[in-house]
Amino acid sequence: VIAMTSVMTFIANWNDFFRPLIFLNTAERMTLPIGMTVLNGQFGNGNLSAILAGVTITLVVPALFYVFGQKYLIEGIAGGGLKV
Repeated sequence: VIAMTSVMTFIANWNDFFRPLIFLNTAERMTLPIGMTVLNGQFGNGNLSAILAGVTITLVVPALFYVFGQKYLIEGIAGGGLKV
């Protein structure tokens, strides 16, 4: 259950957009979701190759978390749904 909660919290914070948008004001400290909007450009005319590369980089870490923690996630879901 703790592993499941930890992974879900990590993914929620990894994908968070509005909180970093409010608090961060320099380009060096931008998170990945905010950086993706910068790659898109002001009028949506950004470089598509750069945007797709950013999406790929953004998806690598959560995918690795899922691949290596899948066993614990399934155990946490199954254990939380059983009545003993």
